[in-house]
Formats: sequence, C-alpha cells, structure tokens
Amino acid sequence: MDGVLKKCHSVEEASIRAFNAGCDLLILGGKLLGGKHAGYELEVADVKRIHEALVAAVKSGRIDEGKLDCAVLRLLALKDRCIQSEQSNCSCIASLKHFSLAQTIASSALEIIERQSIGNLREKTMLVVAPKLLEPMLQNTTLCKLSKSTELYFFPSLAPSKEEIEHVLQRAQSAQILLVCSYNAWKNHSAVAMIEALLSLQKPLILCCLRDPLDADLFPKADLVFKTFSPSVASMQAICDALGKRESL
Repeated sequence: MDGVLKKCHSVEEASIRAFNAGCDLLILGGKLLGGKHAGYELEVADVKRIHEALVAAVKSGRIDEGKLDCAVLRLLALKDRCIQSEQSNCSCIASLKHFSLAQTIASSALEIIERQSIGNLREKTMLVVAPKLLEPMLQNTTLCKLSKSTELYFFPSLAPSKEEIEHVLQRAQSAQILLVCSYNAWKNHSAVAMIEALLSLQKPLILCCLRDPLDADLFPKADLVFKTFSPSVASMQAICDALGKRESL
C-alpha cells in the first residue's frame, strides 16, 4: 500500500519489514495507485525479485531463520486444518446455512442514500450497466425481475473506452431508468466519465457502489445510491431485495 511505501524506499524493503513485524503471509500484486506509484502494477518478475530479497535477508541475518521456520510451521498447520475441514461434511462452505448467513450480513451492511424518488420500477424499462467481471454475480440475483423489462450491458474492462461510452449512451436512450454498477470508479477516469455521461441524460439513475464506497461521493446527482462494500452475489442480492421492498410499500 502507498502508506507503507512512504516509510520504505521499495516494495522489497516493505516486505522484509512486514515479515519482521509478524506477518507470516505477504500478499503481493495489484496496483499501487497512490502518489508517485500511480499506475504501477506488480508482475511475476517483481514477485520473484521480492522473494530473492527475502531470501537474501535470511542469509544476511536480517530475518531470523528460526522465526521463518516458526512461520512455515504455522502455515503448514493452517493448511492441515483447512484440508480436514474440507473433508468434513459438516464444514461444507457451500451449505444453505452459510449462504443464509452471508445474505444476512450483506443486507445488514447495505447503506442506502436516497436523494430523489425513482418511481415505480415495475412500470418502467431499465438498463443495467456494469463491468464484465460482475456478470456472473449479477446473473445469480433477481435483478432482472425488478422492472417491467431489463436490459443488461456489460463493458469489457473497468476503464471503458470512448467507443464503449458512446455505445452505452445509445443503449440508454430507450430505457426509462438506469442502474449503474461502479467498481472502484475513483481509480478509472473513463468509468467516472461514463457515469457522468449517463447522469447528463437526466433519467432516474440508481448507483450501486459494489467495491469502494468512495465512488458514491463522486456522483452527488445520482438519485438512489447503494453502498455494499462488497461485489459478492450476496451483496448484489441485498440491493435487489431492498429495491423489491420499495416496490411493495
């Protein structure tokens, strides 16, 4: 994270310090989007280099080998417990009980901001706009049953191109209401541009912030905003349930 790199001159140094601070596992990858590191993304070669730096730190004595051995034993014990859990029928993660709990948690976490009434969804046609990576999750919800008719449009990347923005604007012309899923839009200027373009159509717009709630602050003109703090199926279904309850009032 950028906050760590303000104190460390490199990712390698941050990794060594993290291990010595008590971290048995180091998660490497993704983009470092803050400050001078904006746009930089770790690749396989970077991870190999960091591994070499950790090995060198052990050889030089900066990382205590005994401490490393203890960390390895803890991880092996954790793996063993996980394997035993998977072999136990009563610990099935995919059980209905666990799904029900996930749905309860997602519904409790949902934050709703209503600025303007969107009217009766059941009487309107709706266009749903979302990045492609959310397609499998959205298709496992009741989203398409909320309105008179629903069209789904998934753009390929988190940063839509100008052509994709134009295409979605054309699709939006025939819809009476818009539902837009944002996924860390604050990191992608083109995603912000797309949502602002849809808002400029002055149609009722539902904004679903499915990853980072910071997205909500970027679009004060959205009529109805949902913050899920998660892109899971349970979180998306929580939005559908909330919209369904509104229609039954």
